[in-house]
Amino acid sequence: MWGRMSKKLSAQLLNSNMKAGRYYDDSGTGLHIYVRKSGSKSWSQKIRFAGKQLELGLGNYPMVSLAEARRMAAENKAAAAKGVNPKAERLKPKVVPTFREVVELALPSILDELKNAKHRAQWRTTLEKYALPTIGNTPVNEISVNEIHDLLKPIWKDKTETASRLRGRIERVLDHAIVKGLSSSPNPAAWQGNLSSLLPAKAKIQTKKKSPCPKA
Repeated sequence: MWGRMSKKLSAQLLNSNMKAGRYYDDSGTGLHIYVRKSGSKSWSQKIRFAGKQLELGLGNYPMVSLAEARRMAAENKAAAAKGVNPKAERLKPKVVPTFREVVELALPSILDELKNAKHRAQWRTTLEKYALPTIGNTPVNEISVNEIHDLLKPIWKDKTETASRLRGRIERVLDHAIVKGLSSSPNPAAWQGNLSSLLPAKAKIQTKKKSPCPKA
């Protein structure tokens, strides 16, 4: 089994004919170079987070220099000290998709649940008419409850049923984003304990509409 080497890392050492094994840096970050029997070299970092040891790959040498590897290792260690899992952060997508893009990702599985062709068509139509013009180009992790409230409020009293369905459909799309790790909970389109504090309940609006007008 290959052992741990204690030689101080330097450009001269890294460019030499190193024996297979792990050579640790003296920076105190867990950074080391992993040398395979083939002679290829790759950076790795061992770091503790939440009581567990994580190992992070930082790229191959010489594509990633010693200075760059040290910089990344220092950033990872600092993130872990702040309670941020550096491995999870590295797995997050670099570009967060927009609401419009997540609609396209989520719709196939959602529509598979609907047997009625009319309901299937309404799902997309409702989102295209009321949601996409306002939040369509917004990255899903930037959509707030205020934005959902702003797009629902103009139609909540006059088109209550449509608005209620729209809210539910937006919630389903954003649920997809949360499960995929594209956004974080809580869902800004959720009703209970969220939009329920900003909009009147659907039942109360319908009751008002059905009540007779007072006599003059």
